[in-house]
Amino acid sequence: GTLGNEMVAVNKATGKIEWRSPLEGSVWSKPLLVEDTLFFGTEAGKVYAMNTTDGVVKWQMDASSAALGTPAVFGEGFVITTESGEVNMYTLEGGRPWSRQLTGKLYSSPVVVNERVVVAGLETDTLLATFDGTGTPSWTFNPAK
Repeated sequence: GTLGNEMVAVNKATGKIEWRSPLEGSVWSKPLLVEDTLFFGTEAGKVYAMNTTDGVVKWQMDASSAALGTPAVFGEGFVITTESGEVNMYTLEGGRPWSRQLTGKLYSSPVVVNERVVVAGLETDTLLATFDGTGTPSWTFNPAK
């Protein structure tokens, strides 16, 4: 992805551009690759699934705000966070089984450990929060002030 509102495929052997696909918003992090599909978010608050062969968008969904971190594989799909503090679970087909709202902002990429999603907030009382596969909170860590 680029800050110029597009996803670009470059041939690694020749350096030639294979395809360009316009996006709503710029891409700040690396996409997640699952088989022949890239999954990523944009600063315009969109979440995309894009075919790696030709750059055709398979599906696109609205997020609550900028989705700047790299998505993480989780269960049968992936999880991505948003600047407005949402943790969103998506299926590979474009469903959204669950979404959880935290206070503060989420800029970093989620991490999956022991079948739990771990997210780190900014400008919040909760530094770390974890969720299971159904989106149920597992535990939080609130540092002393």
